[in-house]
Amino acid sequence: MVTNQQQSIHDLADELEEERNASSSAANVAMSMILRLQREKAEIEMEARQFKRFSEQKTSHDQQEIVALEELLYKREQTIQSLTCEVQAYKYRMTSYGLTESEAEGVKGMITNSNNSIATNSVTEFGQFDN
Repeated sequence: MVTNQQQSIHDLADELEEERNASSSAANVAMSMILRLQREKAEIEMEARQFKRFSEQKTSHDQQEIVALEELLYKREQTIQSLTCEVQAYKYRMTSYGLTESEAEGVKGMITNSNNSIATNSVTEFGQFDN
């Protein structure tokens, strides 16, 4: 009977050792998985920070480009307005030489013709407006 009890104790000790080994193995697997997931999470967070930084830089660059284009547009609108005023001044000067308004508007082709005295005189006598 003592040997039976010793055998039972020995069997139970073996079973307990197997359970401890299985538990230890499962804990190692779980720890490995936790470490892998933490590593993946860190990589994803780093990528997200890089993407955020990239998108902020791109947004900043795009905003600078928009400002530059708005400035260019403003300058072109100012030039158009200036040229429109210059055209009106030339029309007024041409009408002061006795041309009708419709004739002054029709002189567009004559301004490029150097043989036309009115166009030549109006450009040389009054000069060209500076912007």
